[in-house]
Amino acid sequence: MSETAFITLRRLLAFCAVVEIGTGIALMIAPEMVAALLVRAQITELATLLGRCMGIALIALGLACWPQRQVEQPGSAAFRAMFT
Repeated sequence: MSETAFITLRRLLAFCAVVEIGTGIALMIAPEMVAALLVRAQITELATLLGRCMGIALIALGLACWPQRQVEQPGSAAFRAMFT
């Protein structure tokens, strides 16, 4: 893989991670607003609770996808995600 392709892949991965983390934070803070934007529907209290849980999962996924600046131990990204 060329250096340019590797840098492009890292930027794409970082962008996806930022979007996932941002969506997760939005789901944790205001799940009603996110549901209104995505599906244009009112949600119940149970859906609010599930939305907050899914927000935590998206934050963990975003942390797991965050590109490494240097080579670390294998599984360190997964550890950060699971710890979150």
